[in-house]
Amino acid sequence: MSKGQLYFVVALIFAIVIAIFAFQNQTAVAIKFLFWSLPQIPLVLVIFLSALAGAFTVILLGTGVYFRLNREIKSLKREKEALKVSGTREEN
Repeated sequence: MSKGQLYFVVALIFAIVIAIFAFQNQTAVAIKFLFWSLPQIPLVLVIFLSALAGAFTVILLGTGVYFRLNREIKSLKREKEALKVSGTREEN
């Protein structure tokens, strides 16, 4: 099993556990945060929205890391090519 497949399986298991937990907690709750409040809303909705916000945060952070690493790879490839060119000039 590759690393990507393992991540997918772990994420799928985590999503199933979250879904089971959420559907077993369907009571209504009041949400208060700083100066913001919501009246009675289902706990399942709070759980799903929290999980969704967490997933979105992970995706955003992962995308930033991906682009940074991609930029670094391109820079290193350019540097490698420049060193190859300068190395062949010195040999001649």
